[in-house]
Amino acid sequence: VILNLIFPDANAGADDFACGTEYQLEAIPSFGETLWTTNDPEITIEDPVSPTSSITATTPGIYALFWTEDDGSGCLDSDTLTIEFFNQPTAFIAAVDSVCGPEVELTVSETNGTPNWELSANVALVNPLSDPVIAVAAAEGLEAIIYQTINGPCVAADTAFVEFIDQPVADAGEGGLVCGDQLNLFASVSVGIGVWVLPDELIPFGTTVGPTLTVNASFFGFYDIIWMETNKGFCMDSDT
Repeated sequence: VILNLIFPDANAGADDFACGTEYQLEAIPSFGETLWTTNDPEITIEDPVSPTSSITATTPGIYALFWTEDDGSGCLDSDTLTIEFFNQPTAFIAAVDSVCGPEVELTVSETNGTPNWELSANVALVNPLSDPVIAVAAAEGLEAIIYQTINGPCVAADTAFVEFIDQPVADAGEGGLVCGDQLNLFASVSVGIGVWVLPDELIPFGTTVGPTLTVNASFFGFYDIIWMETNKGFCMDSDT
């Protein structure tokens, strides 16, 4: 009697890597009874008969697993799968928000890998190995600063969005003596919106917003007149 038996065609899937301690297998079964096995004691197979079983490794390394199919009549086929486990990297960069001027201090930390930065052409680091790290922007604007940790093919990343805002430098002009009760004010504008802050005894002619203003004194005496500049409602400077 001649039996024509179909030989199982075991396919354990493509060799792969895992970031961390767990991996889900993806064998492609043909027919027959199936079984995952390994000679490595560091590997635990959750469900050895399932083609998509999860496995766990106690330590990083390269491990071999064997996917076997048995048709029950003596026909067996097996395929070998190699998985390399890497420690899962972590990356952290502290949130910043907005800064006045071109520099920002960045606090970062990482585990299980090599640090790496992704920056736009507008941002540079003074010293990537310093603590904290100082980033400098060539122009104001919102920047995404990405801090990464790389361990082989495994990458962790964290992003800080920083708005760089030009710092105003207020210049109210020179003080001095005035003959009479009227004074013309002339401030030097840097960036942002400027406004004059006056004592109650000085009466403005027109709006106090803007670098030039004429004021009238209700009484003779010494007065502090403040020129205040604000850029984007966040960065301020004043001069008296």
